[in-house]
Amino acid sequence: MITFFRRYAKASLSILWRVCLIVLIGGVIFNGAPDQIFQHFVERTEFSIKLEPVLRATYFALIFLVLAFWRSLARTILFEKSSLFTGEVWREIYLMLFAWALALAALDAFLALYASTDVWVAIVRSTPFLLLLIYIFLISFRYQGKLKPLAELP
Repeated sequence: MITFFRRYAKASLSILWRVCLIVLIGGVIFNGAPDQIFQHFVERTEFSIKLEPVLRATYFALIFLVLAFWRSLARTILFEKSSLFTGEVWREIYLMLFAWALALAALDAFLALYASTDVWVAIVRSTPFLLLLIYIFLISFRYQGKLKPLAELP
């Protein structure tokens, strides 16, 4: 039982670590991209400010999609060889994270259109990371049967 929880925690932290790396890489690559786009093309209104999280979630979704299909890049940047998951499992995980980011973008877009500013600020500031953690734990639980044996890890 302890081995199950240890491997479950290791798998969850493995996914969380890669998501944090992707957020850092995305932050460096797209540093302020939504702000720059809106400054050059759109007047700063309440609606344009509400649309920034939609763009941010969309380009993180694109990063997850690229990592799902460009496996050599993912193995090089994110140190997947030493992880508990195989390459095919990582592809599925990145596709699930792509779907999560698109769902988050859709939720942000819906809230930007229909929610008041106070409700929008409360939801956009509090829910994405919490939803991500719940989603990572669910993904880790789903792939418990596909983990590499501990003896195969470097």
